[in-house]
Amino acid sequence: MKRFVLVAAVLFAVPLFAQQPKNDFQIFAYSSNLGVTWNESYGTAVDTNWGIAVQKFVAPHVSMELAVVSQGWYEYEPGPYHFGVPIVRYRQRSYPVSLDAQYHFFNGSRWKPYLGAGVRYVDPNARLRDIGARISPEVNGGVSFMFAPNFSLRFDAKQELRSPDGPAYDPPSRVSVGLGWHF
Repeated sequence: MKRFVLVAAVLFAVPLFAQQPKNDFQIFAYSSNLGVTWNESYGTAVDTNWGIAVQKFVAPHVSMELAVVSQGWYEYEPGPYHFGVPIVRYRQRSYPVSLDAQYHFFNGSRWKPYLGAGVRYVDPNARLRDIGARISPEVNGGVSFMFAPNFSLRFDAKQELRSPDGPAYDPPSRVSVGLGWHF
């Protein structure tokens, strides 16, 4: 019985790995949730988050991706207010981590779409409040435009599967644009 299992595993594994894309390891550097805001108290602010992701194909159309992003947010000190606006605010950084499985739709063009699902972990490291870490499911999708076999421009969107009135430090929807290198 053990020999049968070993032979069956080899017979199925060899064709599976033979069909993998040549560039089955990828690194993406990206910017997400670019925003420009203005208010009378703090003026104009340009804000974006920066991240990096690594992706490995585990089957011909299926990949696993691990991504981390440096995400900025503001925490306001409770207390004295000036015309309804808190006087003291602190710029905070959190580093959420996502682990996603993605299905890739390969076609004859340079546009490579994908859909996926996974989990997101975030620990906000708040200064003034006791906010705990959390894990939540997410779905994602996007498309990569292949400039060359080893270089791409990637558009990606992620949506956490939780209530839309979640914590301000971690928005439920994220859109990102980045460059990918394929090895």
